[in-house]
Amino acid sequence: VLIGMIFLSKFAFSQQLPIFNYHKYDRFMYNPALSGIDIDKPTIVISHKNQWTKISGAPQTTTISFDNVIKDYNIGYSFYLYRDKTGVLSRTSGYGSYSYIVKLGKSSKLSLGLSLGFTNNAIDISAINANQKDDPKVKENLSGKINFDFNAGFNLSLGGFFINFAVPQLFNTSIDYSENKDIASDAAVFNLKRFYVGAIGYEFLLNSKAKRDNLIGARLKTELTIKKGETKILPIKLDSLRDLQMGLNITLSDSRYGDIGLGYTTNYGFSATVGINISPNLSLNYKNDIPIILETEELKNISNVGLSHELRLIYSFDIGETRKPVNTK
Repeated sequence: VLIGMIFLSKFAFSQQLPIFNYHKYDRFMYNPALSGIDIDKPTIVISHKNQWTKISGAPQTTTISFDNVIKDYNIGYSFYLYRDKTGVLSRTSGYGSYSYIVKLGKSSKLSLGLSLGFTNNAIDISAINANQKDDPKVKENLSGKINFDFNAGFNLSLGGFFINFAVPQLFNTSIDYSENKDIASDAAVFNLKRFYVGAIGYEFLLNSKAKRDNLIGARLKTELTIKKGETKILPIKLDSLRDLQMGLNITLSDSRYGDIGLGYTTNYGFSATVGINISPNLSLNYKNDIPIILETEELKNISNVGLSHELRLIYSFDIGETRKPVNTK
């Protein structure tokens, strides 16, 4: 009974996937084909996000990631680990991604990507306000459940134009917390729903010295993103139509100074991003989300969920490129 109450009351406030920003440093978390695409040297990123600061138990997500490209072998790869906590629910996940990049021309390329990882979904027993939480059976059932996950995607770049598509949580895995496996209980089963994520856009070079291949110079990027999946971004479940989210992002970046960006996502709100290059290798990025809550019957009791804040630290390594071995015979 306790488990059913927890899942019914808390999963309506959970999020299937953390809301990554589709920023150039975390796009591969949605689409493995973007591993090694937006960088020219090994890059590590550490970030932390607090969502909806006026709601108790709102999501908090901490992420560490590594992204790299081996140009001579046309390979990109990345790793990331994140912990997402929402109320009494927590999710720890780790993924490794691989992309193979096929050059179609001087400034055109196609990349195909796969990622494999694990997810550990657990319930914080100490945060449960219930008399029977010390029951051994309850502790056993609420312990972490580890499952494997698989993602796939592609990215096509034609000069400044790009289009990509990916399917996170491809396996559509079900995590069963019920004690008796012979008795079906939706209240004790958590389904990792399959998502569909895509983007289309164009990147403009703003000066003649800019080079698209090694990301030098000033550029303006416009991007339309689409995400389809079971979205539970507030203490209610949105209907199937509103499970479809569309976003428009505009980013102005300069390799010497940093970047600024604005965005809007349907069923969510506005966002603003500013990044500063502290040194040629170190950058600091801040993002602020401003949720827009429409007055509807299902949201009539929600007036202000608060802002969301994310801080991201980016470091790029200066190391020699990996090259193919030379045959001296």
